[in-house]
Amino acid sequence: DLLIVEVPDGLKDGDEVVAPKTIGRELGLEIQQARLARKITQKVLANQINEQASVIQSFENGTAIKNQTVLSKLGKALGVRFTSKKK
Repeated sequence: DLLIVEVPDGLKDGDEVVAPKTIGRELGLEIQQARLARKITQKVLANQINEQASVIQSFENGTAIKNQTVLSKLGKALGVRFTSKKK
């Protein structure tokens, strides 16, 4: 069987497509530890920063795509400064 895939606008056939960088497990654990130190749930933290609980979960497990805005909101809510070490 032959699979035909349409190339998205801006890409040429043969261009390498790279997955977006995630924040990584190490930073995720730092976020989780800061939340647990404040004794709040993922849902409470999500409400505090106006995000869904699933966003908190993806950041804590390290699978979230790097987003400095969310990291800043998390840091402000938890009283810690988070910076993604992955470029």
